[in-house]
Amino acid sequence: DYRSSKCSNCVKKRKGGSIRSIFLPLTNLLIKKYLRKINRFIVLSNSSKKILVDYGISNSKTDIVYLPFLKPKFEKNNPLTDSLLYVGWIEPHKGLDVLIKALNLVQKEFPNVKLNVIGSYDSNPIYFKKINDLIKKLNVSKNVSILGRKNDNEFRQIFSQSEIIIIPEQ
Repeated sequence: DYRSSKCSNCVKKRKGGSIRSIFLPLTNLLIKKYLRKINRFIVLSNSSKKILVDYGISNSKTDIVYLPFLKPKFEKNNPLTDSLLYVGWIEPHKGLDVLIKALNLVQKEFPNVKLNVIGSYDSNPIYFKKINDLIKKLNVSKNVSILGRKNDNEFRQIFSQSEIIIIPEQ
């Protein structure tokens, strides 16, 4: 479960984490103290709002303003049939595991469906391993390609060939 600096178990697993985990109680106390002094929060997603609520911030002080999906400056270039695209961090709160489980059901009716995953996975190697294990367990390896980070030209090419863009969130 993603909770930023609140999860001492997560911090301990990361490089230099044991030392950082010693300071977590003080860090959390300071964060809570200063967050409560802020009059209004504007966040981009329900998961961001939940993090603030977990820090003791009232729901009434938080507004969600979703990012609009702007028309890209490039046009679709012969989208491949049944081609899906996920773009985002590979972190638990983004819901990639839920998307892969859904893909498992979808591929039974559309066996040629292909999910391309673009995003950074180096910040949470434990979750990245969980995703890879899930892909193997559900036998969707031929349907999922984890592509990592892409530069603008590579992204445009993949985006232009995608029939559907999926942005899950938990």
